[in-house]
Amino acid sequence: MATPSSACILYNESMILVCDRGESGRAASIRERILRVGVPAAVSALASLREHLPVRLIVTFTDVFDEVRRMPCDDVFAVVIGDGFVNTALNAVRAPADRWEPVVRDALFRQLGIGEAEKDPFGVFLTAKLFFSPYFTEYRGRQVFPTAAEKLVFLHLFGCSDERHPRDAGRIERFCRPAGRKEPDPDGAQNRIAAHVAHINAKFADAIGTRLIRETRGKGYFIAAGTL
Repeated sequence: MATPSSACILYNESMILVCDRGESGRAASIRERILRVGVPAAVSALASLREHLPVRLIVTFTDVFDEVRRMPCDDVFAVVIGDGFVNTALNAVRAPADRWEPVVRDALFRQLGIGEAEKDPFGVFLTAKLFFSPYFTEYRGRQVFPTAAEKLVFLHLFGCSDERHPRDAGRIERFCRPAGRKEPDPDGAQNRIAAHVAHINAKFADAIGTRLIRETRGKGYFIAAGTL
């Protein structure tokens, strides 16, 4: 979506759903480019769109958009890629096929209320105390170094969870698993996400002084209120 030097402005984004009639190659390619800048995203066929809701933003295509809007997701803003007509009154904006990345970025900023005050040439302030960039994470002046996979898991939970709405391991992995990896078995997802969460908590422990990510047994994970 951007070069490494400018991709950091996307780091407050959470879930993006790339939707096509089926789980197509073009949808997978869009997701891969979104993941490449560290933003959680998943691909969905129209038939399974409901299973992925709620999401922050839908990215789809002009030849599919009318069908998307017949689904129960009118409240989700859509970026529609292609040259066809898009009725902007339907909570959507069209993006050229060769330059959709900045349109997605700007739409996400608007949806999440990210203003100029939160942006920095090298990253973005997720909270007044927490700074994120492609190169490092800093909490109250103390640097923390999560891996790329850990950043995806953290950002997914940061943008999409709280104690009342924990996220289960399967859903987290659906939006955070590396491009090209097939849908994992449930037991494997549980183990992988548990390991990522343990590593994130360990890396933030000294800076925060408590566990950043908590678990509601049988339901999933969430960022503990007040920790950031």
